[in-house]
Amino acid sequence: MTTELPLFPLHTVFFPRMLMPLHIFEDRYKVMVEYCMRHGRPFGIVLIRSGHEVGGPAEPFDIGTRAKILRVIEMEDHTKHIIVRGLDRFIIREIRETEPYLVGEVDEFPLLTEGVDEALLARVEIRFYRYLRLLKEAQGLSITISNLPEDAEGVAWMVAWGLQVDLAERQALLSLPRLQDILLKEEALLRKEVEILQMLTLEQVKRRMPPAEMGYLSFN
Repeated sequence: MTTELPLFPLHTVFFPRMLMPLHIFEDRYKVMVEYCMRHGRPFGIVLIRSGHEVGGPAEPFDIGTRAKILRVIEMEDHTKHIIVRGLDRFIIREIRETEPYLVGEVDEFPLLTEGVDEALLARVEIRFYRYLRLLKEAQGLSITISNLPEDAEGVAWMVAWGLQVDLAERQALLSLPRLQDILLKEEALLRKEVEILQMLTLEQVKRRMPPAEMGYLSFN
């Protein structure tokens, strides 16, 4: 069923089940947050296809994630800090500009979860934790994950959130209709990213090693 949904275009991809803080400082989005809080409604976070987050108009991608407001903190400068949780995905059928913010006519975009390969799921989990370890070693970037998901969908969205790939790849993950396809794409991305990080880590080790001295080597 098609419903109306306030839209918040951002230069980020937001996934179901994830938490995200947002700083609301533009008047149009203050109005949007106040509307959502007053009526107990979510809004939609969508990646910007063209345009800017601040000021002028932005054209979003068609598929985004509904965001539930968990907390609003009013700041002394009249801006707002909010924390949102990702709910489910939607697809935009039409965009209206009747409010200060964009409003989408949207349909649900449910994830098809049947037919998931358990062996694939296990490989993705193993590769992901290896990826996080290498990411910390190579870049000093540590990602802490609490409340680990126990179901395949939760694992898929956790991996999508944790992968440090470009926005196009992240949007592609969000847009896939089947859970099995998301896991397959994540496995391929993780394989590539792990190879890159292993090379980076090896180069860092080489740079830290003292220069070799000429001489003889004996095993006696």
